[in-house]
Amino acid sequence: MRSETGIKPELVQQFLEISLKEFKERNWGVTEQYLGVMEILTEDDLPVIAKVEETEDGYAVYFAVRAEKFYYTHYFEGSNSFQLIAIDITPCTEAYLSVYSDKMDVDEMITFTTLPIRKRHNKGDLRGSGKNKETIWKDSRFDFQPDLNKAGDFENKLKVLLHKLEAYKHELDKLRSLGCEMFVSTFMDAYVNNTIVGGFFLDKTIIEKLKDLELELSFDIHVSGTPFK
Repeated sequence: MRSETGIKPELVQQFLEISLKEFKERNWGVTEQYLGVMEILTEDDLPVIAKVEETEDGYAVYFAVRAEKFYYTHYFEGSNSFQLIAIDITPCTEAYLSVYSDKMDVDEMITFTTLPIRKRHNKGDLRGSGKNKETIWKDSRFDFQPDLNKAGDFENKLKVLLHKLEAYKHELDKLRSLGCEMFVSTFMDAYVNNTIVGGFFLDKTIIEKLKDLELELSFDIHVSGTPFK
């Protein structure tokens, strides 16, 4: 069992025991339905937990699915004694800042910011992916992504990103003054679920922070998996 979480191990163990019982007994109809078309990834004979996080009503436990990017998710509520209250398939999601320029290289760009850089490339570098690996990047670019775990609530990830960027607003303004462009990139890989994909909710707080930071938002949405039988 692996997990990236700030939740106490003994609490995670309680959730795991309840989930293992449900995987075995399949008392929920959706358990039989979902596990008929997908398989929970295991390690040392235990399901791999990608993340555990608090929700408004309790906790969400995200289980990795073999050969898929999305997650099999159990929701729990309670205090000392917990119960399984919902089961869902939740998407793999990412939210990060992309800053790019067709005039400066990355080394020059990052001299104007203290943002921790996740990915970077220079104009003219080989892309090295896709059908034509000889294509080159047409601009220099770096990304900042505070939450690298692809499991979890998308809106929370976006709020965390924007909150952290507020401390770097003057640096972003400086990069803009030098001709750099920037936007928030988002990625979602959802379960195909017989054509029902779902979507995002952007509350007023998110919209206001995007406006204050002068950032646009880009969505990259994919679906995968095997539909219900």
